[in-house]
Amino acid sequence: MWRTYMTCIERPVKPFITIYTPQHVFDEDPQLFKGQRFAISCSTSTVLKILSIRLKFRVGSDHPTEWTQPAVDGTARFFFPAAEDAHRGTYQCDYNYDFNSDVFSEPKTLYLTVKELHDVRLVDGFSHCAGRLEVKHQKEWRPVSYRQSWSLKEAAVVCSQLSCGSAVSTSKVDNSTEFLPAWRFYSDCDGSEHALMDCGTVMEWSSSSTVEVVCADILLQPNITFYSVLPKSDDQEVQLIIGYSFTINCSTQPQYPGGHFSLIFNSLNQTHSQTQPAVNHSALFTFTAAEESQGNYSCVYHNFIFNHNYSSQSQSLSITVTDFIDVMLDDGVIREDYSSPCAGKLLVNYKGELRLLSAESTVWDLKHASMVCRQLGCGAAVSTKSVNLLNKEIMWRFFSDCDGSESALMDCGAAKQWLSSSYVEVACTGQQGTPGKK
Repeated sequence: MWRTYMTCIERPVKPFITIYTPQHVFDEDPQLFKGQRFAISCSTSTVLKILSIRLKFRVGSDHPTEWTQPAVDGTARFFFPAAEDAHRGTYQCDYNYDFNSDVFSEPKTLYLTVKELHDVRLVDGFSHCAGRLEVKHQKEWRPVSYRQSWSLKEAAVVCSQLSCGSAVSTSKVDNSTEFLPAWRFYSDCDGSEHALMDCGTVMEWSSSSTVEVVCADILLQPNITFYSVLPKSDDQEVQLIIGYSFTINCSTQPQYPGGHFSLIFNSLNQTHSQTQPAVNHSALFTFTAAEESQGNYSCVYHNFIFNHNYSSQSQSLSITVTDFIDVMLDDGVIREDYSSPCAGKLLVNYKGELRLLSAESTVWDLKHASMVCRQLGCGAAVSTKSVNLLNKEIMWRFFSDCDGSESALMDCGAAKQWLSSSYVEVACTGQQGTPGKK
């Protein structure tokens, strides 16, 4: 008879877990600031020999990550770059012994919080990306004295921390002959850090000169706005009909006077641009007919400030152009090739309803009829007249703001439901229309 013996032991106890930053040491409830470098130390005290220490964590939405290090005097340290939102989450330490690598201790877990760091700011420059540098230390905001250790490297860290791009310049500003409370900055920065106080420290000081920093992203992002008689699809995509005019407005919030806007148009691997001065912080770009206007548009705002040229680009606006025609002439003949006749009663598709156009309109004349002929590719208008019916029918009554040069009738007109006993008939010089062709 065989007998089996089993010896049970408790799992090793939890290790200690500590989080280090240049400013703090956390044994529990760690709260880091964005841009701070940090390290996690896992350790335990035991007479037995530890084989390795393991750190498990999840960064963002990625799969769980596992790092393992050999233990040195019962301790392993894991180093991280600048803290970001993705570093927020659960971190877990455990360890195993050299006599059985498959058995790990009970885990020790900490939840790490990452917060915005608001201890530097640029003031009096009309932008949060340019101005006099102030640092918050011991709950007090003070300007930074311009001293030997301050350079473009330290300014680059400030711009990075403020999400203002790269540093363009930094300079000394003499405020007055009076010495005022300030911070003196002591640096160990190489310019790649994400938080100023992560690579330096400050002490109380009095100074008559302070530091000014100008970052690349000094201009706010401009806005791009689309205007047309047609409804807009959404903020980034617009669908136009051939022949319709439209306007794009480039604008920016009042920040600096002057400057100019460039409207950039990308289509079929070609790039075109138009430039206009900024008037009241905006510029209008008008297009008379949307025939070759399909592509992507963006506004770029340019200005010369702080002795440098700066620019900022808006979001992209996509415009597509369709060959839908909202006017037609009906001569009663059915054509197999679906071509458009160039004479007959005038029908208008307005707000999705195709109806006759009432002849009771007082503004209708040969000028408007010519627009219909051009829009249908039927040449010029020969005549237009009123045709009477026995009974009143629901039609569209036309209202105009046209000068006759427009490419589409409803680009300068509007319609309203009307009961009428007469409709408009138009005759053009052409025989068979090709919509959209003049």
